[in-house]
Amino acid sequence: MKEKSLVKNSLFFVLYKLMYVAFPLVTSIYVSHVLFATGVGKVASAQNIAQYFVLIASLGIPTYGIREIAKNKQNHTDLSGTFSELFTINLIATIICSVLYYLLIFSFSEFKSESELYLIVGISIVLNIFNIDWFFQGIENYEYITKRSFFVRLSSIVLLILMVRTPEHYERYALIYVFGISGNYLLNFINLRKYRLQFKVKWSKIKRHLKPVLFMLCTTIATELYTMVDLTMLTFMCSDEIVAYYSNSMKIIRIIATVVSAIGGVLLPRLSSYVMQNKFEECKNVIEQVFKVMIFIMLPCIIGLFIISGDIVCVLFGSTFAEAAITLKIASFIVLALGIYDLFGTQVLLTFNGEKNLLFATMIGAVSNIILNAMLIPNYQHNGAAIASVISQFLVAICIYLFSKKYITVDIKKTYIAKTIIASGIMALVVLLIDKNVDNQIIGMCLSIGIGAIVYMGVSCLLKNDVTELVKGFVIKKKTRE
Repeated sequence: MKEKSLVKNSLFFVLYKLMYVAFPLVTSIYVSHVLFATGVGKVASAQNIAQYFVLIASLGIPTYGIREIAKNKQNHTDLSGTFSELFTINLIATIICSVLYYLLIFSFSEFKSESELYLIVGISIVLNIFNIDWFFQGIENYEYITKRSFFVRLSSIVLLILMVRTPEHYERYALIYVFGISGNYLLNFINLRKYRLQFKVKWSKIKRHLKPVLFMLCTTIATELYTMVDLTMLTFMCSDEIVAYYSNSMKIIRIIATVVSAIGGVLLPRLSSYVMQNKFEECKNVIEQVFKVMIFIMLPCIIGLFIISGDIVCVLFGSTFAEAAITLKIASFIVLALGIYDLFGTQVLLTFNGEKNLLFATMIGAVSNIILNAMLIPNYQHNGAAIASVISQFLVAICIYLFSKKYITVDIKKTYIAKTIIASGIMALVVLLIDKNVDNQIIGMCLSIGIGAIVYMGVSCLLKNDVTELVKGFVIKKKTRE
């Protein structure tokens, strides 16, 4: 297959990941004003339980599959075999997890009061059978998955506005959410036909995937434990309203972290290809450039979130969610930790087969998060969960960065860091002035984001920041070609 442009892939992957988290955020804005905190909390709790089963059913294939497909994409026979083997493993695991989930729902009284809601969200587990995004990412067809996601997400939003109109419609919201996630999977199989893959399963070859897949599952479980267990513990220890405050705050964090991480998220297939060809210097250069761009975006985002968290929460979700402002302020620091985790963990460590290091780091995060949540939630509720998440995420990020230095040493100049901090500091002063002098929350938020971004970019250009210079060079080069 022809190797696609890394820049083009990056742009499409950023859009794809942006839509992946923007859909829950956009829907949350609407349903928060219709279902209020209680309805939002009920659905968030049910989705959280179902997500554990989706997690186990996937067996780490969404990440492992990208690497394996990327390795074999040049040979159609090997590509067909790898796809068939991984799809079969996913099929068996999903059937088992679907049965276990519904047995759980029908066996425990805690779920009976909202049995219909739990039955609905369980559909997402069943449809995980058709989750083959890893195939399209492995062959680097990000344009398709981006366009497909846009169509499904837009359809879901239209259905949401038409069908969810009162607080009693929270089950309809859950069903539309399932459609928004799983509708992509069904379209995948329609598009898969053009690749003319030959479905052939050799059980002897399936065995070769079991160890790395199970290893990735352990890593994924550990990762999700420190990103999902907080919501689970809030579900059983606090009210639906508290769950909603925390859930909506984290959706804002995830959309920013996902956009930042998506900048490097397209690297795994390309880095795997470089390593296969022993092009280690190319790996180092690409990672350095991506890390610079991530820092350039992350720092002002964290500062902006921290300053105008109150406006963001009230404008997006309504005044009934005002208590979530402090939660968002605390959680804003998670953006940095998640960015480091994705680049140096998901990209670097997996490229160099450092799954054991990744598992060790995520286990530290999982254990620390459970302990901290148990200590902090009883007294500080949603804010306690946010503090626990920040600490555990940074523990993981530090471990992963130290482990990755064994394979890739990233050299970021102090002058670059200084220029980025100066630009962010000037932006922060401007945003603080706007926040203190503008009473209208909607106008204040819009001015803070708009003027803040202009000031940040303007100062960065004046200081000749490496990232702005890189963008200028890219634009000039493109115009010269034209």
